[in-house]
Amino acid sequence: MPKQIFRHFNPSATDYNADLVGTINSSEENPDKAVFALIYAENQPQWMTENTVYIKSRLHLLPEYAEKHALLVAQHKEPTHEELMARVTAKLTESIRFGRYGIDDGPDVECFDEDDNITSLLVPGDWMPEIHELPSVAGVDTPSVKYRPAKHEPIAVYAGFGSIPDVTGFKFISWFLIEEIELFAANSSDLAGRMQAKKWTANMGREW
Repeated sequence: MPKQIFRHFNPSATDYNADLVGTINSSEENPDKAVFALIYAENQPQWMTENTVYIKSRLHLLPEYAEKHALLVAQHKEPTHEELMARVTAKLTESIRFGRYGIDDGPDVECFDEDDNITSLLVPGDWMPEIHELPSVAGVDTPSVKYRPAKHEPIAVYAGFGSIPDVTGFKFISWFLIEEIELFAANSSDLAGRMQAKKWTANMGREW
């Protein structure tokens, strides 16, 4: 259970709060380093196939984080208004295909009257979602920072394989070394691309 694992690494802790435990965690002896990890395998499918974990909290515990995060901040770049609008348009129309009408490029189909005035837009209602929401679109062009950390202490990894690991428990897997780290800026196009490739719905407003 997370509580027992937390107390093992923090024997002097007088209280336990679930908010004190995340994917990566420090210990009483090493409060500024990642010492153990709790992986919810159901939410981290790439862990089983790639030994890769995605995290958005306690990033400061990662090896060499301060230095590499400074580099991420230094190369921050905001997109132009035109670039952002192009992304919004692409996102809104990426899944719209009017094949049955012989239309391939989306909803921009104009109808004209006899005087060549636009009278309407042909948008077949049964092909459109009932609820229209502004899509989540990357707002910055900051490239990710990928690096291989220097030698560091191994991290104890525990994995939970049940539907509710907090109840069914976690199993100690092994001690692991971090081979590679990639930092993604919040709301960045690199983060959006990675999450789309992994078919994840992620909190784009957080650094990963």
